[in-house]
Amino acid sequence: MKMKKMIFLMLTLLIWGAASMNAQVNIGSSADPTPGTVLDLSQTGSKNLGLRLPVVSLSGATPFQLTDGGDGSAAAGTIVYNDGLGALSEAGVYVWSGAAWTLASAPAVPPVVPHPVSGLTLDNEAAYTAPATGGSIQRTATIAPDNADEKGVNWTSNNPDVTITPSNPVASGTPVTITVASGSAAITGAIVTATAVGDGSKTKTITINRDAPSYPAGSVVINTDVRTGFMSGAYTSYVKFPKPQSGTLLVAAADGNSGSTKTWNSISGYNSTSYQNTDANKFVGANAGCDDGWRLPSIVELEAIADYFLLSYGSYQGPTSSQVPGFTQLQAVRYWSSTYSGPVISSYGNAWLMDLANNNFVGEYNTDRGYYVRCVLDLN
Repeated sequence: MKMKKMIFLMLTLLIWGAASMNAQVNIGSSADPTPGTVLDLSQTGSKNLGLRLPVVSLSGATPFQLTDGGDGSAAAGTIVYNDGLGALSEAGVYVWSGAAWTLASAPAVPPVVPHPVSGLTLDNEAAYTAPATGGSIQRTATIAPDNADEKGVNWTSNNPDVTITPSNPVASGTPVTITVASGSAAITGAIVTATAVGDGSKTKTITINRDAPSYPAGSVVINTDVRTGFMSGAYTSYVKFPKPQSGTLLVAAADGNSGSTKTWNSISGYNSTSYQNTDANKFVGANAGCDDGWRLPSIVELEAIADYFLLSYGSYQGPTSSQVPGFTQLQAVRYWSSTYSGPVISSYGNAWLMDLANNNFVGEYNTDRGYYVRCVLDLN
């Protein structure tokens, strides 16, 4: 009798256990499963665990292909993670519909692999020396590796007379033009720098120079910005000419045309009936009694020359031969400017001149009169 009771109790426990196996299950917690779920995965504490699905390499949307699954007609709802190593190359979570595998998740995002700049090279790192009249060269900077995430290059110059085009940033492998402006002074050791945008420590430099201009012996360089602006007499009126634009001129070593006097008409090639311009005209070359490229100064430039000479050498006539070897001082005579003043006194019209023999005043004189010429050359 006791044995029968024991057998009955064991059967009761087995039946209860089987019933429990087919009921709701909560894994990871002793709490009841969430209502409506067959399997409830719970976490306690830090909650930093996940569910790992079976990983397979699907050969295509069909067939079912899982072991012992037959044609899969009875396995609808089966979930796997496809690693993309099979013929079905798009990785992600797939659900078997009963007839085919369908992607149930967004495509897996491949990890971002950075490609930092490893180097910068120039096609030519040689220094460049431009003539005094200016010049330009082309250089090309290349970023390594070819698949660098950032392949831009910034080009800079530490000298305002050295410019670079096109503007920054410049794509790797694109030539830039480095232009050196003309100037009246030499440039020594200017630096042009190419810098990788993706890594400022990757740089290359080019040294840029410019030759100093070569001037005829005895000529004097003056800055027209240096001027006192004295009052000038013009017969019955007084005129104070404006300050000339800032610039640099080269004053010829001696009076034009071997020191002979010339009429303004012969200098300019014009007369009052055909030329009525009151601007500071610049008569260049043989017509001004000057060599090619040289010209007659305007009246404001003549004043600037005289003032510069006074400030620099203590005399309106300019430096002595001991101060500037080969330079012939301006004479105490009248010097023509290129500035025409119009027909005021004679039928020939008038032009402005500076009279260094008469308190250095500026006056209008008949253009048929012969006076001296001192030529100048623009340096900028």
